[in-house]
Amino acid sequence: MKPVPLRTRLGEGRYRMLRVPGYHLYRAGRWIAAYEPEFSWIITNPFVPKRLVNRALLEEFCHNSMCSSRPAQLHPVINWLNGSAGCPGPDEYRDLVEAIAVVACPLARSKAVSKRNLPRAIPKKYRDLGSRIIDIAIGFSKKADATFLPSDARCRMLWAIITYLSYVVPLVPNQGPRIIAFLESLRYPRTWSNDHDVFEFLLAMTARLVRSHRPTDLGFTITHPRDPHVIISSMLQMFEAARSIPLVEHETRMEILQSVFPLLLHEITLGNSGIVPLFWLRARGNEIATVVEVWDETPGWLTSTQQSISLALRGHSPCHQSCGARRIYQEIYKTIERFTRTDRLDPYRLFQKMMTTTPEVVTKYFDFGSNIAHDCFHCRKHLLDAKTACLGRRFTSMPDSFRRECVEASRKYEGWLIHEGLEYISASLNTNLTLSLRQISPLVVRWRKSLLPWVHVISPDAHTIHS
Repeated sequence: MKPVPLRTRLGEGRYRMLRVPGYHLYRAGRWIAAYEPEFSWIITNPFVPKRLVNRALLEEFCHNSMCSSRPAQLHPVINWLNGSAGCPGPDEYRDLVEAIAVVACPLARSKAVSKRNLPRAIPKKYRDLGSRIIDIAIGFSKKADATFLPSDARCRMLWAIITYLSYVVPLVPNQGPRIIAFLESLRYPRTWSNDHDVFEFLLAMTARLVRSHRPTDLGFTITHPRDPHVIISSMLQMFEAARSIPLVEHETRMEILQSVFPLLLHEITLGNSGIVPLFWLRARGNEIATVVEVWDETPGWLTSTQQSISLALRGHSPCHQSCGARRIYQEIYKTIERFTRTDRLDPYRLFQKMMTTTPEVVTKYFDFGSNIAHDCFHCRKHLLDAKTACLGRRFTSMPDSFRRECVEASRKYEGWLIHEGLEYISASLNTNLTLSLRQISPLVVRWRKSLLPWVHVISPDAHTIHS
């Protein structure tokens, strides 16, 4: 049978999205590696020296940590599933995401928060934005109480600002300078002893600004920080988008589900598991030699949750004990922890298990079809409004046919990577060279010890994992 062309299989909208660059890591004036948010994968530049790739690649995993299940990834994925650009995409997020990556380099390397420690051979516009973010962090750090060392206060403020920026949603491209200018206009009104207070201040001031302007005039907005309620709501929305892929041939629908499997895994486990496919590309004559590795980051995500779970579950109101979202979050975490302790790490089998377990756990604490009042205000606000309750009912009663589709997508995912995945990369690179597969490595467990501070803050987030 004659193979169906990629453009025909995906449709014009998705095919155009393949041509939009992802988020890049730059060194020596060139991009070294790219993180593609729709597919949660990293590809290396086949035309740069290997030494540059090896030296810088570790930091490219920061893009994955910063974007996982955040607007900079979720919106491109929704566009991809729908086949049309109804949400902001990589072009809208690019300058903000790249500026965050720039200022995060000192933190990833355990260096002082200083403009001197920013990477140099990167596009000037991203470095300039990064320098301004460093100045803002230093300014806020001067309001720390006397118990903090200046270096510690600077690190805490930079983390708070990075985390805040990961929730900002640019509505049109090139909004980074405008967003940074707004931060530069703010002055924290008192001495802080908890960096979380500064983060909440930034959120509150931004929410006030958004309420006083039309979104089209302002150019950006803000989304809710990830706490157990928002994490569950995000999962419901993602699975609804996956279930609602426009009707196409079964083979094409399966291909789209396979392409977003890493995100579906991250969402169904409430951020407690994740994989990152890594494509090592090297130009050799008339072809590009390709080695594929699949990095299993579940241990790192579980460690992150373990470090942050007390913040996720602590009480900020008298009814915190009756909060269904927190109990779901804790139960899912314990289920995954037991699975990884009693069985060899296998994210595909974990996904298949959680496709049954997570709906059962959600049903245990929420009856989306009833009018039973919940004591927790945040459960009522984020999970029991009319729209989310409808998504919850569809999630907890998902048909067996859709569950089987998702399970089949997980089972065949690595096969998809080395066939259709290579097609996607070839189209995105816009090259006439043939991608030649040399090897696909078995699952690599990536503890990523040197970057665990990233994971600790980012998901679940030590600044935002609260109600």
